[in-house]
Amino acid sequence: MLRLLPLLAASVASPSANGALPPASMTLEVMATTEGGPWKLVATNTGDEPLRFAADARLLSLEVTPPASATSKKAPKRLSCVLPSALRPESIAHDRAVILRPGASWVEAFDPTLYCFGAEGSKALVSGATVVAKLGFPSPSRTKTPTPPFVAEPTRLDATVSALKEVASEPFVLAENEPHAPARSASAPATEEDPKAPKLAITAPAHLDAPDDSAVVLSATVRNAGKRSMLVHLRRDQLFFDVEGPTGLFRCGPDEAVRAVPRDFFSTFAADATRSFSVRLIEVCPRDTFARPGLYRVRAGIAVQDGGADPRWGAYEGVAVAKEPTLLRVQGGSGPFYVTPPLVIEAESADGADAPAD
Repeated sequence: MLRLLPLLAASVASPSANGALPPASMTLEVMATTEGGPWKLVATNTGDEPLRFAADARLLSLEVTPPASATSKKAPKRLSCVLPSALRPESIAHDRAVILRPGASWVEAFDPTLYCFGAEGSKALVSGATVVAKLGFPSPSRTKTPTPPFVAEPTRLDATVSALKEVASEPFVLAENEPHAPARSASAPATEEDPKAPKLAITAPAHLDAPDDSAVVLSATVRNAGKRSMLVHLRRDQLFFDVEGPTGLFRCGPDEAVRAVPRDFFSTFAADATRSFSVRLIEVCPRDTFARPGLYRVRAGIAVQDGGADPRWGAYEGVAVAKEPTLLRVQGGSGPFYVTPPLVIEAESADGADAPAD
């Protein structure tokens, strides 16, 4: 369930006694959930002057402090979640620069896992964690006069406010998930006819970070999860991968054709034995599946269909799918990170209509 968490904006600059202009006024809001779904980011111009704004979630960072442990007296370690340099722009991307008029907002959905990536990040984004969201370009020093690039700056030459290097939120706490009622079953769950029968299981890494699409190599491990050995012919081209990412949904793997396999190719696969395969995914996936930088969820599976070659052999046939997907972060590619322009929502006037354009 999504919950709207109002956040106050903070800026690098601040009014000074020597007549310096006060900083531009902005707020940051986040709709956050711990259920694994996307979060929503809302930046609003709460001042009286139009601002040129960097509407780019790649400039976002999250400072996450896990909840205190009941069994440890040590203060939890804060984790700073930021995109790698290959993904994070060093300046404002021109196609993401927008004009936020007074009261206007920029809205964008994002996946916090892209930023808090890896095992440490997954452990940090839990119920009770305290999060501070920041957007923009951190200043090297608060004692020096801020220099470009700015996340927001006034558009008027006679501006009465100064530019902002970064906007940041007040700390907010990730709420607990609402419990789901268990599904009712019309009948008792089916039990295995032979609980010791051989069966395949497949696992893959929880996280995989790749510099670009050509470097996406996933290693999957196939195991005989049964209590007895099986006769089977295992090979790499039996693997398939279901991919969900910025470019859409894809099934990667071999075609459905079943080829004749000689008996000599089959071997005994003992109980609890394993075999690993490494696959370069761009070789088995549709073209440009991983072309866009971003976060992908890849679920590995294996389909063994050679047992029907001769039923007298008693060879194993079956399909196994990994219980959890591999979280894949692609840092670069031939495609763009964004394919749609920024979403700007104008303020409503007193009669309910949008404010007129400048």
